[in-house]
Amino acid sequence: MKIGTVFVIITLALVSLCSTAVGQMRIVKTDEGYQFSEGGKPVLFYRTKVRTTASGTHARSNYCHPVYGLDGKVLTEDFPADHPHHRGIFWAWHQVYVGERPMGDMWACQDFAWDIRKVQVLPEPSAAALKADVYWTSSQWKDGREPFVHETTTIRVHETTADTRLIDFDIEMRALVDGLRIGGSNDVKGYGGFSTRIVLPADMQMSDTSGPVTPRNTAVPAGDWLNFAGTFGDAPSNFAILVHPSHPGQPRKWILRKAGSAQNLAWPGREPVAVSTKEPLVLRYRLVLHKDADVNELFEAYRELPKP
Repeated sequence: MKIGTVFVIITLALVSLCSTAVGQMRIVKTDEGYQFSEGGKPVLFYRTKVRTTASGTHARSNYCHPVYGLDGKVLTEDFPADHPHHRGIFWAWHQVYVGERPMGDMWACQDFAWDIRKVQVLPEPSAAALKADVYWTSSQWKDGREPFVHETTTIRVHETTADTRLIDFDIEMRALVDGLRIGGSNDVKGYGGFSTRIVLPADMQMSDTSGPVTPRNTAVPAGDWLNFAGTFGDAPSNFAILVHPSHPGQPRKWILRKAGSAQNLAWPGREPVAVSTKEPLVLRYRLVLHKDADVNELFEAYRELPKP
């Protein structure tokens, strides 16, 4: 066998280890995380390697950035000047307790770390998907040597159809110690949970099942989905957050902003809730990037999804 032939075989083998493709969908592993793409164009990046500011603050991993719009422009922000702890698409809580002992602040990236031990790329038709095993640690618990929560997160990007892209997040959390509780900010806002830090256009309008939604300083009661319409990138488009009906907490409460902040399903709010050591807490969300789809129809289809 010629040396050139051997080189080609080895190269192809290395690519197959680092890249998984389904149709137009592809996931490529890098030193920093996992890149999702469709038809050779990037869709989102799931970060597994810890990233910090230049001064070493606000260390975090286990989030998605950049996320790209349908026009290929970056839709999310990371380390924005006004809130350097905000990061793309993320899920985090201010209050994390074991008993009465605080385990740092995972929202603000203080005394908290995500130990991503395993990422499995899932073979699925018409989608690119991965499942990450993430263990929560804190310098406030066993000096960070032992985890106190096992999180399993599945991220699934579906093939784009009719100018509509669906991105699913299925997040499961199981406590590894008794007395684990999570909650939002300990104030009237109660923010914390699944959040999106997106580039907010000046002409953005928000709506839910009942019509236009107006942000305010505290949480806004709204429906199972929120749509954000405006000039994202170079042209008008939409970004929607859907909350699966199985998600705890009714009515839904949202922290919404028209400028300089994140959009957040504020669950559970100010009062922490228990996380079991036996039955995992399951939180399901779908992001929809679309031109002018009927979000009610999209939500009804999402409602019918089988359990993960």
